[in-house]
Order: sequence, then structure tokens, then C-alpha cells
Amino acid sequence: MQLLIKDNISATWCRSDFQVALHALEGERVTVETDHLFRDQYNTAPIGKRRAKRLMAKVAKTHPWSACYFPQAYEILTGCGMRIMSEHVQRVVNDARQGRQRCNYCGKHSEAAGAFCPHCGKGGCLVQFDGNTFPQAK
Repeated sequence: MQLLIKDNISATWCRSDFQVALHALEGERVTVETDHLFRDQYNTAPIGKRRAKRLMAKVAKTHPWSACYFPQAYEILTGCGMRIMSEHVQRVVNDARQGRQRCNYCGKHSEAAGAFCPHCGKGGCLVQFDGNTFPQAK
């Protein structure tokens, strides 16, 4: 599962390490961790160091001071990944949520349809991931 991040989503100036890292990802395709899926947000996999350096160099062209004031942006990209909200996503590629349900009680995912969660046994907690609410790749 991958995301295409929107262009021009960051403010004209960045105020945190996260915003600098998000600015670096503008227009890029990133891989999503599918262990924990949500309706409105995505956890990205860590980005390789070589790619992260290239992305940070792109940010340095428009915000030359960013590396001085926000040195953790590189670590955010290469460390444990980032949480990207749906409003920053242009398109989802190979959406792993299609046909799956998430239990609002235990948070686990399943492909089984039914009234009860196969993991915790609670009833009325399963919510279908709705692919119509996400921008899909064509």
C-alpha cells in the first residue's frame, strides 16, 4: 500500500520538525505500514537514508534555514516513519483496507464479515473500511 502525497501542503514557512519532514514528502510516493490501519490516517514505513537526504536537500532549496532550526526532520523520515492524515494524501495505491473491517473496541482488523469481532468477541464494534472515502489510484 502506498500514498501519493499532495503538492504544496505545507505552509510557506515550517514551524516544526514534522512540518519540515512533511514538506520533504510533498509530491512523493511513500509506503504505508499495514499492521495498523485507520480510516483517516496512515503510518508510513521509515524512508531509506539516501532518499531522506535527497528529500531534505529539496527542502533546503526552498527553506535553507530548515536544517539548522529543525534537525530532527531527517530522523523523523528515517526513524519510525510518519503519521500522514488523509487531507495530505492525493491518492492511495493498492489500498489494503478494501474488504476489511476494524474493531473499534480492540483495534484489530479482519476480513471476516459478521456482527462480532473474531479477535475480542465484542459485538457491534466492527466498522467497514469504506473505499469510497479515499482517493484511489486509477
